[in-house]
Amino acid sequence: MSIYTSQIKTHIIDPVYDRANSRAEYRLDNGIYLSSLRLLGLGAVCSTAPSQYGDIVGSLGVIKQISLYDDNQLLDQLLEASLWLSFKSFNNKNQDNMSLKQNLVHNLMGNQFSGYNIGASQQGQKVGVFNLPTKRGTMNVNQPNAQTDATDTGYLALKEVFPLLKNLVALNTESVFKNLKIVVEYHTDPEFYAKLTDKVPFNTVEAQLVADEVVGDMGKQKFSKFDGVSYSSIEHDRVNVPAVLPTDTVPVVNQSQTLHINGFNNKTLGRMLIVKTPTDSRNYKAYDADTSTVGDEMLHYGKTGSKAFNKEVLQIRVNGSSLIAGRGIDKDNMRLGMLSDVWGKCSAIPFGNGTSHDITDGIQRDVYLADGSLSMSEMDYYGININKKVEDLQIDFSREGLYSFISNPTVKAEDDAATVYSNDNQAIQMNLFCEVYKQIQPTANGYNVVYL
Repeated sequence: MSIYTSQIKTHIIDPVYDRANSRAEYRLDNGIYLSSLRLLGLGAVCSTAPSQYGDIVGSLGVIKQISLYDDNQLLDQLLEASLWLSFKSFNNKNQDNMSLKQNLVHNLMGNQFSGYNIGASQQGQKVGVFNLPTKRGTMNVNQPNAQTDATDTGYLALKEVFPLLKNLVALNTESVFKNLKIVVEYHTDPEFYAKLTDKVPFNTVEAQLVADEVVGDMGKQKFSKFDGVSYSSIEHDRVNVPAVLPTDTVPVVNQSQTLHINGFNNKTLGRMLIVKTPTDSRNYKAYDADTSTVGDEMLHYGKTGSKAFNKEVLQIRVNGSSLIAGRGIDKDNMRLGMLSDVWGKCSAIPFGNGTSHDITDGIQRDVYLADGSLSMSEMDYYGININKKVEDLQIDFSREGLYSFISNPTVKAEDDAATVYSNDNQAIQMNLFCEVYKQIQPTANGYNVVYL
């Protein structure tokens, strides 16, 4: 029997608790609900208009973390949700980003080429113009008695953040998950979701949970029994990589770091995603070197992208053994190829996943990339299959820092300052997301949640 032949009643559920920029909590009454839970109305308002959402994550960037509980028992959870959802915007077919995601989450993902030829006899001929889409969500003005539902708000299918829901057809809150609740924690920092951060204060708006309840007798009978479920929860850990400090006398410095990861010990892992997050606002916001001031506009993909670095190499060692042959992942297209093999299609742009410095044909390249040139080196992720139980996990990471000779005539103080905030030299936070295999096992008194 198909579940769609059963009687289904759709509920729009307000939060039992909602505090802007803090948290919201949703509860399901007793019943049997399909696992197609979703949140509607995710977004923010600001004090002065206009302000727009960030390019990559859109309105979903307001979520810091989201958890699924049964009373006090944690069933599934996603930490650093804005970084994960940014990647999932990238990890999508280009046509879906252009046609669907822009309208659902109000981001600026997806790209297109308009091809033409300026003449075979000319050097560096252009083969196309790269165009970014023009749609992006806008936040409403937050004034007394303002209709906050006029702001552009987003839609999130909870299967994107709770893999448990992908492995369950229905949730029985009558006899199994008796006190099911969803807790959303919001970002207090608008840099995770706003394009312009001077429109303070920002306040998240109240979203609603949508749940489909099975009310037909045949459907209830079909889904009332629970035999347990296996699933791969997305867990998170992070490590810091310090800045590189080249000088005018030692302009090229190779940095090598061995990073020990303890958050996945004694767990069986599937796929891994590594996001290289910037930590210095001069690398993701407009910066005036003459006045040493950081502006209000988020450049590129802000804090939610993943930076590429000069001549970077990464090797993963699990239980003392290297996972990647040779020295590791050491080329831009090798990273992108492995990412696509592991996580699927990505909506990539030229030079978005690697370094591309201006050289003699820089003008031709900028014309070729048009506005997309601002997205160079901004979407560079690692995707790796672990498929092992981890007793010890370490990452060997290296990159080459470069001194910035930018002043003419040479002014050492200016070059030193430019070197400090250079993209190649900045300190980064390496965020790791891993599929961790878990199981919910029925018992005489309920169930147990165990790691496999």
